[in-house]
Amino acid sequence: MKLLLTVFACLVLASPSLPAQGWEWQNPLPHGQGINDITMVDAQTGVAACNNGYYLFTANAGITWSTRRIGRVNIERMLGAPDGSIIAVCDRRRIYRSTDRAYSWDLVYEGFNNGPGQPSDMTKVDANTFVGFLNGAHLVMSDDGGVSWRQITSVNFLGETLYSISAQSPTTWFIVTSRNVIKTSDRGATWQYVNEEFQARGLQRFVYVDSLYGYQLREGQLLRTRDGGENWTEMDIFGFDTVTDLAAGPALGDNVFCLSRGRYLINKSDDAGETWNISLTESAFSGASPNAIAFIDARTGFIAGDGGRILRTVDGGLSWSIVHGIGYIGTVADLLFWNASQGVATTYSSTLLLTSDGGNRWDEAIPSASHSLRHVSRSPEGTLYVVGVTSGNEYDLLRSEDDGLSWTMVSRLPLDYQSNRPEISQSLYARANGEIWIGATYSILLHSTDGGTTWDRSIVGSSIQNPYSTGTDMFFFEPSTVLYIRSNSVEVSTDGGANWESRFTSAGRSLREVQFVSPDVGFALIPMEFARTTNGGESWDISWDFTPSMLHYFNETDGVMLWSSSDEDDLGYLLRTSDAGRSWDRFSLNERVDWSNWFWFDRETAWAYGYGGLIRRTDNGGIASAPSLAALPAVLQLQPGYPNPYSRARHDAVTVPFTLAHPANVTLTLYDMLGRPAATLERSSLGAGTHSILIDRSTLVTLAPGMYLYRIRAGAAVLTGRVHVQ
Repeated sequence: MKLLLTVFACLVLASPSLPAQGWEWQNPLPHGQGINDITMVDAQTGVAACNNGYYLFTANAGITWSTRRIGRVNIERMLGAPDGSIIAVCDRRRIYRSTDRAYSWDLVYEGFNNGPGQPSDMTKVDANTFVGFLNGAHLVMSDDGGVSWRQITSVNFLGETLYSISAQSPTTWFIVTSRNVIKTSDRGATWQYVNEEFQARGLQRFVYVDSLYGYQLREGQLLRTRDGGENWTEMDIFGFDTVTDLAAGPALGDNVFCLSRGRYLINKSDDAGETWNISLTESAFSGASPNAIAFIDARTGFIAGDGGRILRTVDGGLSWSIVHGIGYIGTVADLLFWNASQGVATTYSSTLLLTSDGGNRWDEAIPSASHSLRHVSRSPEGTLYVVGVTSGNEYDLLRSEDDGLSWTMVSRLPLDYQSNRPEISQSLYARANGEIWIGATYSILLHSTDGGTTWDRSIVGSSIQNPYSTGTDMFFFEPSTVLYIRSNSVEVSTDGGANWESRFTSAGRSLREVQFVSPDVGFALIPMEFARTTNGGESWDISWDFTPSMLHYFNETDGVMLWSSSDEDDLGYLLRTSDAGRSWDRFSLNERVDWSNWFWFDRETAWAYGYGGLIRRTDNGGIASAPSLAALPAVLQLQPGYPNPYSRARHDAVTVPFTLAHPANVTLTLYDMLGRPAATLERSSLGAGTHSILIDRSTLVTLAPGMYLYRIRAGAAVLTGRVHVQ
């Protein structure tokens, strides 16, 4: 028993984790950090590029993935070099290179940083040449496998949006922009517009397998050439949106996999594009998008995208399994907690997320398969209400009396989306005794006193500047004061909504992120600057020349705000005030933050949420406790051994991958479940980086079937895994 407890403790310590910080992930990492690119360096090693410095790493052919980090840059492309090094192309015009299997990184290029700008793209031209553009029209090239880089200055993009760069041959490259196709035939020395040969409209990129055989990826189309681009034939694929990526080449034989957005995600051809079959449908990325595709060979491949989801196939696309990002991955639209444990999150789909343990576990429910869910509110009596919209843009109110487990439709809202002034629900408030308020575009206000069965419709205020910023917030104060926030005014009623007074902002300035803590005291961003009113919105005091993105106040003096520093790679900061915003204390979040909203339960407990299924929680007021920049593993990291289970009839060995932060001698000892050693294997003088030890067949065939433990020792560091022998 003592041995098993020790082993369990070692397994816990071996689990990958991120440094502790103020906001912790509430769903499988890296939800909210969509995967931008995925590449397999070899048959076992792969990396996937995410935002905010995160990337995923696999050492067992994609069976499992661990989360790592470079810094705070968005990683947009990952490419493998012939010498085994890995190139990470990032925003802020930076390129990093790793020579130790993605554990440590060197900054090998940094161009002039002009802000986030456009995305980056890069392609491998030949064995040692990379060419790409960084952050828009900043062209760079490497002739030595990514060790050194230089800028290419022979082409002017005239402010166009760049889509992709690709290579037909070592000398012939293409750049696709929003308006043009640009070509070089001399390795970037000179460039020519070739719009007369290629229609730029709808073209996303070229993918050439060799100098003669290649594809054009377009919106809703896939074209193929077999003569170097002289003639193109449209392929009969099943896709209704943009074709974004394609996998083909000698390692795949005649197999081609086409990635698109729309109803069908993967189309496969096993005859070099002559015929196509559907391999994967949109249900695999419901409410989100796949962004990248990578194949090891004709049978083993991956697609990855929003929400950190990675799908893997080992049968050439006949079936797919989720190997990372299990659970809902679409965007979270609204979130509500009525105590520290119970909460609900709506999504821009028919899926509803429910938790009863403070968000440690989120269960999925579907109130109505025909509705995409929006706002959620809970009455003091405990009734949950949700606004859902149908595919025909009709808005309905749904109700639950059992904390979201079951739902009934209450009524259709009197909103007309089809008119030349589309009426869109933008907020929902459930009050006591069946009173419900809904704000909508064009200053529409819906009011029900019978739980949403019938509605009174009114237009509040006039002379609005931005109809799509109206109806987003309402505030209620006893006994009968209601504040309705429009784009450039606060509408005030002191008789429960029967009559209204308009209080316009100075010069019609827009109100956003508004919060009133009393009928007189309120806070807002006007626009992107902090503002305070003490007279119910009749006038606003604007202070600080900075650009916060979210705010929340607990009372008239204490509040928090989210702000990003453009001088520090958009590093996020939590600002706290105790004097109504006259002064602020600044706390670094140690990362870039792109949240759509947050929900504060009290001063210490809050949830942030947004794109890609992101839900994060803090229990310490949101203050990060430690930096979260990349570092080498603490002496030793252990990845799962494979194959597991091991079959004598099918397998030759068990591979145990591990990573060293420093050079060391390594010993692997195999034990049975009674703690008796069965074999000992040693590796001497290993350098920093990723390695593996093989437990070969000659050892394994001597073992009785059952579970075995293996212990890896590097210096004083010891970690343990297990393998099942059949």
